[in-house]
Amino acid sequence: MDLSSRQMIVLREPQNGQYATQQVIREGAIPFGIASLHAPLAFPDIQVSVERLLT
Repeated sequence: MDLSSRQMIVLREPQNGQYATQQVIREGAIPFGIASLHAPLAFPDIQVSVERLLT
């Protein structure tokens, strides 16, 4: 979470001490086609509201 920029940074696929993919989700974003919700890989049935995390 980057609270000063009001965004969530999702890092995936660790390789050699770095991450192969990085996704920045900002307030009001529409990841995965569902308004402002993001499903974690470990729990795909759970959706997390980015706005709720930032407030």
